[in-house]
Amino acid sequence: MNQRVQQLYNSSVSMEWQVFMEIFKKYGKIWGTYDGRQPMLAITDPELIKIVLVKESYSTFLNRGNFIPRGKLETSLPGAQDEKWKRIRTVLSPTFTTGKLKELGFLCIPKWPPTFLSSLLRVGLTDAEILAQATIFILAGYETVSSALSFLTYELAIHPDIQQKLQEEIDKVLPNKVGVTQRPTVCPNRFSKEVKEQINPYTYLPFGAGPRNCIGMRFALLTMKAAVASLMQHFTFQPCKETQIPLVISPKGIFRKPTKPIVLKIIHRA
Repeated sequence: MNQRVQQLYNSSVSMEWQVFMEIFKKYGKIWGTYDGRQPMLAITDPELIKIVLVKESYSTFLNRGNFIPRGKLETSLPGAQDEKWKRIRTVLSPTFTTGKLKELGFLCIPKWPPTFLSSLLRVGLTDAEILAQATIFILAGYETVSSALSFLTYELAIHPDIQQKLQEEIDKVLPNKVGVTQRPTVCPNRFSKEVKEQINPYTYLPFGAGPRNCIGMRFALLTMKAAVASLMQHFTFQPCKETQIPLVISPKGIFRKPTKPIVLKIIHRA
C-alpha cells in the first residue's frame, strides 16, 4: 500500500469515527445505521447494554454478529451459535473456574496450555471443535496480553510515581524477588474502591458481559498480574528520546496500537 493510499485509508477511518461522534451528539444514545446492507442498531446507553448482554441474552440476544470467519472457526466459542454454543461453553467452563486456576497457581501458568488441551480431549468435543477452540485462544490471547503489557509499561514509564508505588507494594508482598504466590494490592486512584463503586460497569467492557463474556477473563488477568509483578521486581521503565509522548493511537486495524512502536529505556533493579 503506497503512502497516498495509506493516508486516504487513515483519513476515511478517522472520518468514520467523527461521523459516529456527530451522530451521537445529534441523536443521543441510540440510533440506526447500516453495515453494508445489514441494518444495525447502535447502543451507547449502559442500561440498554445490560439488557442486551445480560437480562435478555438467552431469550433474544444469544448469538453474536458474523465477525468470526466461517469454516474451521465456526465452532469456536465466539462463532458458535444457539445450542452448539451452549454445549461447548458448558464443557469448557470448568477449565476456567477460579478453583482450577488456583490449583495451577501463579508459578504454574506455563503448565496451563497442555492442561487446557488435555481438558478438551476429555470433554467429548470433536476434532474440528478442539481445533477451533485452540486456534481462537491463541489468536485472542497472545495479541491482547502483549498489547496490554506494552501500554501498561508505557504508562508506568511516564508516571514514575505510580511505578514506584507499584514496585514498593510488590517488594513488600514478594520480598527477595521470590516467585509470585499471591496478588499485589496496588490500586492507582482511578481504580480505587471508592472510584470503582461510582463507575457503571457497563460503560467499559474489555471482556464483555453476561453469558457470552470472555471465558478466559480470569486466566488473562492472572497472566497479566504475574507478568507485571515479575517485571516490576526486576526492572524499571523510563522514557527515552525515541518514546512518543503523547502516544498517538492508530485509527486502523482491529486492535488498538500506536502509530509508532513503543520504545522505552529499561533499567535493571539492583
